[in-house]
Amino acid sequence: MGVDDVKAVLNPIWKGKTETASRVRQRIEVVLDYAFLHEGVDKSNPARWEGYLDHVFAAPKKVSPVVHFNLNSSVGI
Repeated sequence: MGVDDVKAVLNPIWKGKTETASRVRQRIEVVLDYAFLHEGVDKSNPARWEGYLDHVFAAPKKVSPVVHFNLNSSVGI
């Protein structure tokens, strides 16, 4: 598995569902770290943000800012 494979998974959702794409990337990274550790594969992780995907995709915070839910207005306080 390489950076191209990770890009193929994330490209369709990166701009529209940035938070979901970021979580998917994190989960891929964890699974690959586990596999590399337990299978003895001596290879770098292509799903890692720093040094890999930060050169491919815009930072998640720059794509879609986080919008927080305002509890007071929905409850009527």
